[in-house]
Amino acid sequence: MIKKIMYFISIPLMFITLFSCVPNKNMVYFNQGNNEEIILANYEPIIKPDDLLFIHVTTSEQEASLPFAIQPLSKQMNIVYLEQQSYLVSEDGFIDFPGLGRLQVGGLKKSQVSNLIDNKLKPFLKDYNINIRIMNYNINVLGDVNRPGIIKVSTERITLTQALSMAGDLTVMAKRNNILIMREVGNKMTYNYVSLLDKNLVNSPFYYLQQNDVIYVEARRVKFDSTAIGSNVTTILSILSFAFTSYIFFTRL
Repeated sequence: MIKKIMYFISIPLMFITLFSCVPNKNMVYFNQGNNEEIILANYEPIIKPDDLLFIHVTTSEQEASLPFAIQPLSKQMNIVYLEQQSYLVSEDGFIDFPGLGRLQVGGLKKSQVSNLIDNKLKPFLKDYNINIRIMNYNINVLGDVNRPGIIKVSTERITLTQALSMAGDLTVMAKRNNILIMREVGNKMTYNYVSLLDKNLVNSPFYYLQQNDVIYVEARRVKFDSTAIGSNVTTILSILSFAFTSYIFFTRL
């Protein structure tokens, strides 16, 4: 009889052990694919509606620069600084630049926007520099990571692995081969899946993230099915032990 009781007690313990294990091949990043050198593509963010652009122009031509500043100019060491301006990209992709009017920047890379402004300023200025930055470059990380939330990016160049690292990495029970990246393309939302197990991920158009991308990490189904068990393993074992001890005690009376 005791052997039968031990047998029935061992069954739930066996299932707890099985369901709490994850195969090693599903845990190790970049373990699939050939071990070959991969050349990374150059990445530059695309300007989108609602982006907040910081455009800073410097020149030594004070008089010629006046039409392009909407705030008082400052002058240091004979260099005129057009006041640092932030421009919100409209829904149709335009900004209003002083002296140049409405400029369509949506869908362009930063270097292309710089060239656009450069071509507009050439007839009026000879010596100037243009600096452009995206001020509201944010990435959202959700799901089965250790620190979900919004990541504020200051470099305008962030990879999927960097974003996940900043979110504290995936939990043990997270799916590593089915990471969802939601991305706005034009006026549409796209849903794209990548695998952290694949070495060729670095060639994916979703390896480098774009502003306002949403990363969602799904938990394995076993985590949902075993939540009640996994979080109360100690309690379950205590109950089983108590039941077994009680049985032994009362059968010997």
